Amino acid sequence: MVHTITNTLTLLSSQPNFEQIVENGHINGIVIHGLDIIASFTNEKDFQFFYTQNSFKIFIQVILPLLKVSEKEKEDIEENPKEFVNYSIDVC
Repeated sequence: MVHTITNTLTLLSSQPNFEQIVENGHINGIVIHGLDIIASFTNEKDFQFFYTQNSFKIFIQVILPLLKVSEKEKEDIEENPKEFVNYSIDVC
């Protein structure tokens, strides 16, 4: 299951319109839950080899692009200073 989720998220994140795709609330939720599932198995010995081989790829190809500020987020931050605080709390 972790392998399938990782492959799916990696494939999804390689799409040129990944930023627009994850703006969809349902897709965003799927990505977040997928990352939660992957994270929940990090301390399992059975998955140690998998994480040793794939953790860098997961971080670079999936997590890092999600930390990028979207155009909508930029607009929200500029129009409402409270949103800047909300986004900075979300990132940390």
